[in-house]
Amino acid sequence: MEQATERLLPDHLGPEREVAMEAFARTQRALRARGRSLGLALVCVALVFACLPDHGRGLVSGLRQGGIPLAGAFLAVGGWFFWRFVQASRQLGGTGLAPQRSNAARGAWAFGGWLAGLALGELLCAAFGWPASRSILVAGPMSGLMLWVGEKLGELAEPAAVRTIHTLFERDDQDNG
Repeated sequence: MEQATERLLPDHLGPEREVAMEAFARTQRALRARGRSLGLALVCVALVFACLPDHGRGLVSGLRQGGIPLAGAFLAVGGWFFWRFVQASRQLGGTGLAPQRSNAARGAWAFGGWLAGLALGELLCAAFGWPASRSILVAGPMSGLMLWVGEKLGELAEPAAVRTIHTLFERDDQDNG
């Protein structure tokens, strides 16, 4: 009987160790890129407020000398890091690592959008000489946009939502071929 079951089962059932280690390394790199990108995006967006005209001392006064162009550059760099965060989130979607679906995660996405929208609004108000109170008109819609992006990425979707699974290898094969 044992001899019959031995013939039914193939000699090699799972992926080789190298394939598993490569997938693990890719997942670790994507997680690191995701975390770093989000942190740098938020720092760049926050630096916009330091560049806008007003009073300041030390580093803030130096950043304010850069004025609106420097604030625009920080906002653009922050947007680029946020794009890297979104790409890493999409790549991690196929790993089976479930995103947080809590109110705290939803609040974090909304706050990030609100902060970026407020920075953009302040930059526009400073550039066009509008009252700073108008910057909040950009912050609200940007917060809603970020919630929408989070839901589209599956980062904020309900647990019962169906997601298409793509492995990290399929994504690389599509990019290379």
